[in-house]
Amino acid sequence: MKKIILLLMFISIVALTSCNKTPLEKAVTYLDKSNSKTITLSDYTNFKWDEVWIVDADIWSKFFPLIMKQKNIDVKELDHSLGGTCGELSSYIIIYVYNKKAVYYEHLPCRGRGIDWYYSLTFNLFDKEFIILLKNQAIFNVKRYGTSSVYYKLEPNIK
Repeated sequence: MKKIILLLMFISIVALTSCNKTPLEKAVTYLDKSNSKTITLSDYTNFKWDEVWIVDADIWSKFFPLIMKQKNIDVKELDHSLGGTCGELSSYIIIYVYNKKAVYYEHLPCRGRGIDWYYSLTFNLFDKEFIILLKNQAIFNVKRYGTSSVYYKLEPNIK
């Protein structure tokens, strides 16, 4: 009986903690456990979206909400002071859009080792400040780097 109760407690803790993860955190967890060469962003979202904007955080707070407004994207729900870094590294903001409305956004997930912070995941935007991908195009090639502290670089699989 005690084993069953402990097992149920363990399952509920795992379920609760995995529900709180952002889509990119879920993707990192998957990459840590697999050897996948590609990843599809829609596999890690549980909400409706039809395009994703991946934006360099350095340009976000300067003028990017205006660009989205010019494209008729409703950005009322976005935090216009977004940005963020892992130590000295730049970051990206990921904005999911559905029917011309921003429905969810997140920063890249960071990991910490004492005072040394690094990204567990980053993007290769091919020297662009942002990219916009339709849901069916949000497939990325995975590049793994590091040995003791692995991180992943995702490159859009644009054909």
